[in-house]
Amino acid sequence: MRAMSARSSTSFGVILSFLFVGCGGAASEPRETTPAREVAEIRPRLVRVSDADTTVYLFGTVHLLEPSTAWMNDEISGALSSSRAVYFEVPTEPEALAPHMPLLQSLALNPPGVTLSSLLPPDARSRAEAAATASNVPFAQLEPMRPWLAAITLSMTRLVARGADPEAGVDRVIAARAREAGQEVRYLEDIPTQLHAIGDLPTDVQVELFVQSLDDIEESDAHFDEMVSAWQRGDTRHLEHELVDEMRTEAPALYDSMLVRRNRAWVEVLTTLMANEPGTFFVAAGAAHFVGPDAVQVGLAQHGLTVQ
Repeated sequence: MRAMSARSSTSFGVILSFLFVGCGGAASEPRETTPAREVAEIRPRLVRVSDADTTVYLFGTVHLLEPSTAWMNDEISGALSSSRAVYFEVPTEPEALAPHMPLLQSLALNPPGVTLSSLLPPDARSRAEAAATASNVPFAQLEPMRPWLAAITLSMTRLVARGADPEAGVDRVIAARAREAGQEVRYLEDIPTQLHAIGDLPTDVQVELFVQSLDDIEESDAHFDEMVSAWQRGDTRHLEHELVDEMRTEAPALYDSMLVRRNRAWVEVLTTLMANEPGTFFVAAGAAHFVGPDAVQVGLAQHGLTVQ
């Protein structure tokens, strides 16, 4: 992994909120409320992919949001209502995760005798303690964690403390609506696949990501607001620049593991679906998967499907 810039323009926590559905597991605590942001037009991007008898709508989501954030419109509602089945990344219910707890622990916790602070560069330990204090997380709670989980814990706790809520995340709202309507719910991948995508990153890569998360916490919260506003108005160029361009150049291992390989696997799932099942389907997954040169719809177009 290349060394990441000292002050990256986009927060690691923000990237994960547009990318990794596991980030929605951050525990909700008493939090500040912020005024609803004014957006001229609520039009998150909805991509339509079709062949002769099948239509698939691709909707990029944010996995945690402030409850006041507006995003549903007639276009999204109509596409969702017309769909036979709705696809998400992975199941997020506690009962679905329970069988995979041994795997999660093996990927998320350090081996005996290893602590987070023992893996950090000398100058990062004091910064990590300060970041934990700022996020109201006891540093001792982070010590058993591998750097990727510690980074998510700090970043997500920060976002939750300033008003974001996993329960207001787009995926959870859509899932509740789909189940209420009696629609079939399907998944693009399984929980082990998603856990391995981040948990198998080399330790030095994880350490760099953790150090980057410290930079994020020391900076303004404005990035999250900017990114959500861009998502609300469908500004995919801004999302691509902030979510994909920088990750490709400064964190290529993360980009390959969390985006490229997973997107390719999802393309296979969806091309198989479209070859075998007529009708309309809806896909709700992190917005980072639907921007940039390796976006899911780019792969689907390469299979000869019509993308609008």
